[in-house]
Amino acid sequence: MELCLRGTLSELIHHGTPRQLDPLRVVPLARGIARGLLHLHTRRPPILHRDVKPGNVLLGSGGVPKVADFGMSRFVGLASGPRQGLGRALSVGVIGTAAYGAPELMEEGAPGSAGARAAAGTDALKADVYSFGVLLWEMLARKRPHAGLDEFQIQTLWYLDPTALSLPPLRVPDGADAATRHAMRVLQ
Repeated sequence: MELCLRGTLSELIHHGTPRQLDPLRVVPLARGIARGLLHLHTRRPPILHRDVKPGNVLLGSGGVPKVADFGMSRFVGLASGPRQGLGRALSVGVIGTAAYGAPELMEEGAPGSAGARAAAGTDALKADVYSFGVLLWEMLARKRPHAGLDEFQIQTLWYLDPTALSLPPLRVPDGADAATRHAMRVLQ
């Protein structure tokens, strides 16, 4: 196990210099995080992280990102206690950090709900991909998603009016090349 002395991605985003996280530097970081998630998702059985966020990405030597904190992770499709899959594990509320959580997993997790169905199979892996998208937005916007709202407020808004939690559009930097402009539009 590598000692990651460069801190977390969250520290880089919110306390680093703008040059340290310009769009060109975001690409290799994003690629490294995506590779880490791909590694988890292609294990047999697949591993669902369930708390992908900048605070759970450590920066190793050379600034290489390392997905960390597997305290909430689960194997997808295996029995979890007396029940199958992960559906019941999600029934007690939001797993992970609400600001990064996929809306369909915010449901009660009642049998037959979209959240329970998604959690029971490989569709559950899409929740990590959603969280990764929010992480990318945070890297480029350099703002915390849903800043000023606590976990309960975020969960309540997901239930009452999910559109209220849409992330603001990213500002495309002046002089950005076509690939950067396209990538930033896709994240919106």
